[in-house]
Amino acid sequence: MLKGACLGTIRATRMAGAALAAIILAGCTTVPTRPSEILPLVEVQINNTPTHADDVAPIYFIAHVPGRMRITNPNSSIGGGIHADVPVTLANIGPCGGFCAHLQFSTTYNAMPYHSTLQLVLPRNGAWVQFWVRGDSQVGISQTVTDAVLEVREHRTGGNVLARQGLAVTYAMPAASQRPAAIIEILRTPLSLDDYLTWAPAPATVRLAAPSGLSSPLAVILRNAAPVTGQPAPGGLRFAPDSGNGPPAPAAMTSTLSLSLPQNGGAASFWVAGDFDHASVRDKDAIIEVFNPAEADPARAVIEHLGVMVRIRKNANGLTDNERSRFLSAVRTLNAETGEYANYVAINAQVGARANSFDAGPPAPAFFPWHRLYLLRFERALQGLDPSVALPYWRYDEAAPHVFSADFMGRTGDGPTVETTADNPLASWGIVRDSAFPPGASPTLTAPAQCNPVSDDNILNHIGNRFQNGAGGGFMWAERITNHPAVHAAAGACVGFQPGWLAQPATAARDPLFFLLYANSDRLWAKWQTKWGRFDPANPDSYGIAACGLPMGQCLRDRMWPWVDPAAPGGRFPVGVIGSYLQPPDQPTPADAIGLDRSVTWNTATGQWIRLQTGLGYGYDDVPPTP
Repeated sequence: MLKGACLGTIRATRMAGAALAAIILAGCTTVPTRPSEILPLVEVQINNTPTHADDVAPIYFIAHVPGRMRITNPNSSIGGGIHADVPVTLANIGPCGGFCAHLQFSTTYNAMPYHSTLQLVLPRNGAWVQFWVRGDSQVGISQTVTDAVLEVREHRTGGNVLARQGLAVTYAMPAASQRPAAIIEILRTPLSLDDYLTWAPAPATVRLAAPSGLSSPLAVILRNAAPVTGQPAPGGLRFAPDSGNGPPAPAAMTSTLSLSLPQNGGAASFWVAGDFDHASVRDKDAIIEVFNPAEADPARAVIEHLGVMVRIRKNANGLTDNERSRFLSAVRTLNAETGEYANYVAINAQVGARANSFDAGPPAPAFFPWHRLYLLRFERALQGLDPSVALPYWRYDEAAPHVFSADFMGRTGDGPTVETTADNPLASWGIVRDSAFPPGASPTLTAPAQCNPVSDDNILNHIGNRFQNGAGGGFMWAERITNHPAVHAAAGACVGFQPGWLAQPATAARDPLFFLLYANSDRLWAKWQTKWGRFDPANPDSYGIAACGLPMGQCLRDRMWPWVDPAAPGGRFPVGVIGSYLQPPDQPTPADAIGLDRSVTWNTATGQWIRLQTGLGYGYDDVPPTP
């Protein structure tokens, strides 16, 4: 259980504006699908070193290499940490999109045969556990240095992923080299699950591995690895030096960064973010290289690399087959194996009648921040099961034939139940949805007038720059009161059509399309915020309700149900979730949901807003980073 002292440490850290790494290292990170439990934070090393340049697995008839893993958060005095040994499964990730090399594992060097999975037990005291790894010759050698992705998962039904690391499968081990070795750490930790980036800058360090053998600092260049012909375009990265003044502005970040690494192993700090409009399509496809320009031999010039992912919410209609499959598989697991999906259905069914939530009727300003957090909570649960998943959105003012297909959200057929392919993870759900528009068409263009949502352009360019502008004005009224109900109706409750699950709060979230629909509503809010710079809760035009007479949960500093209620479905918001440097507290308020890349929090002792370096830890493919 998450002890009070641990929660106190988390809140004090957040109030101080400190990095999330402090929470991670305190051992207070919680399991995304079980937020009352501490998440085992697992470090993996190939060749038993913290560097990644030697993360190479030769195919089986050449050699095998050692690996080891450990829990980095054993029991701590503040209530965090792991109190029992943790059974895990070591495996390859599933289909990755494009070519991916595969790995095989064993507990001893000479054990035969090797297997594609391996069960181990990680001691609660943080002791290293050894294993051996080699490449699978039946699949082939790698095309990038990180396309064989090793995964460590809890060995239990609906187990969460504890680590993922990209390796290269080669014909042979690289020859021993006298080149200096370096170590890159995202969020300044040796963990792999925090190597998931958005458009927002994340803190990182690079240092020479000791002993470096150098007598003076080494000048290096951080850069993106070159794309590989025939492979999907990788995620892109941008860098900036750490000036000590917090995250840099997007315009200050560049595709390369020159740094000087102290010869004594001291760390050089920098910031890294996804390059806008260059999101990843698969895990570990964005590769940071540490390049030594003084090295004449190109084979020796890259002294370190690290595979990360630029994980961004995308238009559901444009997902690759693999992105769509990963999302659906995570949704199925959340429902069938963890039972957690039912909590989201129950929360949506109950929220309108609960204290510390938004009121079902207008003006309901907390509708937007509440749903932003609700969606993020759902996404974090999916990412616990597959860290490469991001919640897609259904842009309903455009045709979306790939969304309403039998292999994705289902196609409306002759009856009220949608049609799916037999292998669709949603095939057994029996989703009831009688849409008021042809399959794949846009409800904006084809639905009856009373069920006809307006376009992005109308919402963004014709309603002004205030969140609320009197009764019936501003973004809130245009999207919440006018537009959103129309698309709800078009997808499941239009007059003349059979009511579907989306027609009623009690059943709406049973249809996974619900989450794609609300993600688009959140995206529209984010686009409107970006257009007008409305990310500061202290600005009345960003929200407009500071101290108010509305029901509890509407005002900026009101803690919202269900996260304020430990007995509510799903419990509190997960805290310290790695891979999410930017995130809300465990009992969030509307103010906590306003800033995507930056945020502020209210200091009750001083009665002032405190500006933090944190926000919410996600982004959209068409919403640029906050200036």
